[in-house]
Amino acid sequence: MIFEYITILYKRLMEMGFAPNLPAGAADYAITRDTPMTALQRQFGQSLCYVLLINAEKLDFDRFQANLERLDAAFKGFIDRQGSGRVYILNVFVSEYEDARVQAFIQSAGPLEGQSVSQIFWAQRLREERRFSYSQKQTDDMFNLKGACDAAFARLKEEPDGARPPLVSISVSHLKDEAENASPFKPRRVNPLPMWGIIFINLLLVVAMTADGGSTNTETLVSYGALVPERVLRAGEYYRLVTAMFLHAGFMHFLSNALGLWIFYPRAAKYYGNLRLLSVYFLAGLFGNCCMTLFDANVAVGASGAVYGVMGAAVALAAVSGRDLDGISVYVLVIFVLVGFAFSFLMPDVGQAAHIGGFLLGLAYGFFHCRRLAKGRPA
Repeated sequence: MIFEYITILYKRLMEMGFAPNLPAGAADYAITRDTPMTALQRQFGQSLCYVLLINAEKLDFDRFQANLERLDAAFKGFIDRQGSGRVYILNVFVSEYEDARVQAFIQSAGPLEGQSVSQIFWAQRLREERRFSYSQKQTDDMFNLKGACDAAFARLKEEPDGARPPLVSISVSHLKDEAENASPFKPRRVNPLPMWGIIFINLLLVVAMTADGGSTNTETLVSYGALVPERVLRAGEYYRLVTAMFLHAGFMHFLSNALGLWIFYPRAAKYYGNLRLLSVYFLAGLFGNCCMTLFDANVAVGASGAVYGVMGAAVALAAVSGRDLDGISVYVLVIFVLVGFAFSFLMPDVGQAAHIGGFLLGLAYGFFHCRRLAKGRPA
């Protein structure tokens, strides 16, 4: 049962973007029932997460402790050479019953703050009262990995012992192939030209308005198609709901939206594709401007609602798939969004209704699409 659990978890981590850390000179590596530990790693910005999946019943604990000290020293040297960053060494002990030696490691764990290399100890017990143990001084999660452990345990419990195939060994390359084929969320190369096209059109209009009376001049903005709620509702000038998405009040306003699009669009497009994500962009921008028309009487311009729609779709993707988008986890994505909303409410003359409306539409669309995809349905 331990071997099966480690095999499932190993594959799940590779689905999340972790890479096998193979022994020196090995083109491939076979995991067997007698393998004491296997390793994977992944870069998260400047931080590295190094995961050891450990068969506690096959482990020589004295040698393991000595290896941990050498590993700690090696990573400290790596950080010194790199000049920045942190390393988290996550040790996941797997056993069928509670192991006193494993619990001693967990109890010895210290806080993570102030350390360039942090040792983290988790324990997964598979039989009797299923139990997941960790130190209260540290954390019950790390880069969303506890979710992977829970998913692996749930997958293990789907098959009774008698129905489980008798695995003797399994190669890392085989697990990698299975992981790539199993996940419905497969990144692909996507041409970023549509994103740059949107940015170029917006920039061109800012330049044109600057030369034609000023891009912050209300009369100029209105003449180019700014959102004027009264004209939309009373005069039927519905085109303004669309044209306002391409106008910006000054270069700084343009740059802030262009930056948001540049950060989120390429990451989400790898999974949604250009056509689907462009649909999210325009629908969120349109819905955001509809919200502005109903809840704000001021003249408004900007692609913020559309950009927040892309952000919402990215958050939904990361949350449903359990994947990080090019090293950005769902937690970091949510922080980006919350900071953006905070600025929306703190800064004067910002269309909060467009931001909220656009984000909610992108989030709803993303959850609907990703949940259908996760269930194996065409979306």
